[in-house]
Amino acid sequence: NSQAAIDPSVAPHAAAMELSGARTAATEYLGRYLATAPDDGQAWFQLGLFYLRDAREWHDRGHAGDPPGPLFLDFAATAFDQAVRLRVDSVAVLRNLVGIESSIVLIEDSGWAPGHRTGAEEDLPPLPAGLAELGRNLVGSCPDGGVLLTGSDVETVAVWTTLLDAMNRPDLLPVILARYASDSLYRRGMAPAPGV
Repeated sequence: NSQAAIDPSVAPHAAAMELSGARTAATEYLGRYLATAPDDGQAWFQLGLFYLRDAREWHDRGHAGDPPGPLFLDFAATAFDQAVRLRVDSVAVLRNLVGIESSIVLIEDSGWAPGHRTGAEEDLPPLPAGLAELGRNLVGSCPDGGVLLTGSDVETVAVWTTLLDAMNRPDLLPVILARYASDSLYRRGMAPAPGV
């Protein structure tokens, strides 16, 4: 079985297809291409982004639709793992974000205590040094028994990864502010932890 040559135009073309509203077709296009050119890290990266967006849309619809969000997260993890193997820039951040998204699904189903430990069980790539430092600084700035609100994906990845790696702040509760404000399932899973 010979592999096809890497075509650097494939990932940008798939991204353009998605922008025109054809994410499903773009995902299929990447799948067919990667079956013949499995060493194209940018194509794996783009495929992982599509699956992550699918999972988030499932989540935003109140966990409605088929296939379920956790399956999209599994697909995203697989695609990002291939991009990590091929050393694509920034993929470690997104791979860690997929681990957090998987934890959030469990938090919504079972609450904070069982759900937040999931990411620690995964073999995730290390964050870039600057992002890891941001996480340490944010976590270190919180008093004992604090609640740390995160806004962006960057803050969320930095804080959650720091907490899961260190496991030395069981008193600290990280809350994704936008999700807590807009998502009743996430709010129900998180609210008992600080006693509200």
